[in-house]
Amino acid sequence: MTTPALTVTGVGHTYGTHTVLDDVSFTVAEGEMLCVVGPSGCGKTTLLRILAGLVPPARGRIEAAGHPVAEHGRGIAVVLQDYHRSLPPWLRVADTVALPLRDTPLGKTERAQRVHDALASVGLSDVDRKWPARLSGGMQQRVALARAFATRPSILLLDEPFASVDAQTRFELEDLLLRIRAQHAVTTVLVTHDLDEAVYLGDRVLILSPGPATTVHTTLTVDLPSPRHQIDTRACAAFVTLRAELAAALRRADAPA
Repeated sequence: MTTPALTVTGVGHTYGTHTVLDDVSFTVAEGEMLCVVGPSGCGKTTLLRILAGLVPPARGRIEAAGHPVAEHGRGIAVVLQDYHRSLPPWLRVADTVALPLRDTPLGKTERAQRVHDALASVGLSDVDRKWPARLSGGMQQRVALARAFATRPSILLLDEPFASVDAQTRFELEDLLLRIRAQHAVTTVLVTHDLDEAVYLGDRVLILSPGPATTVHTTLTVDLPSPRHQIDTRACAAFVTLRAELAAALRRADAPA
């Protein structure tokens, strides 16, 4: 049996006396895209930070490929919603993408090749010497994606990465994510409030219960064919049905006990 890329077992977290997460358990298969949805304030971002090893859980265990997530090191990359704050304004685009490679044993030539390949994968080969502030919001988020992929991660964690861009740019970035994820065969967990986005991008959708003491309410398997297309996929009957099932499941999760 194949070891899951990510295993979450009985995870709980508390801020002071306030329990945010309680007994959260799930697995993510190698190469899978798992989208996470849930009511506002239920702890989705806290969960993502725990998965990244940025916040230690109060209870439970997180394993990457069968080992504690803290031992996975640079195998996990994170892309945040607020690209304005995540891109240092004093670094040009190429230097920003190279930032997570500084303390690695890679030589200068290999680091430069990693940066070039990452920027090329997101269609930004010609902006390597520009300042991030001079780029559009969509291009800045492409830089954030390039920085993540420059580390060649096995696991990619994204916290509402397209929430701050316009609809057309969001569609373009969603398709870009699908392409480069397939190219690199990276396991992905994406937090989103957008149900259409969860169905369009995901292989499965994890639905969290409302807080306090958030847990996993249910999961929905997305069996849409690939490759996906922004117009054709969203217009097909299977997409519409899955979108309705997800909305109904989220409503049940949010209903008073």
